[in-house]
Amino acid sequence: MLKDLSESELVLANYMRDLSELAWNASWMDGLEYELWKAVKGELREFGRLMFDQKIIDRLINLSMEANGWIIFDDDQEEVFVSFSDWEFILKTAT
Repeated sequence: MLKDLSESELVLANYMRDLSELAWNASWMDGLEYELWKAVKGELREFGRLMFDQKIIDRLINLSMEANGWIIFDDDQEEVFVSFSDWEFILKTAT
């Protein structure tokens, strides 16, 4: 939940939510965390109405580095912070 996030985690979560709103008018589009990660990795150039430019990518990278992890959406807890190692495990098990 947003209330459980640290300040740097909250800034990242809010930016990800903002990007979801720009792309789909949805506060957290299903699969957002995966699509934004693909954009960070250079594997995705657009998401809904959102075109990823270097400014967006750089901000996602910087905010995730400041938080030292990524934000995922859990149906029960909503926005949840995960460390990079946990995120890599999630990515491996999702494919």
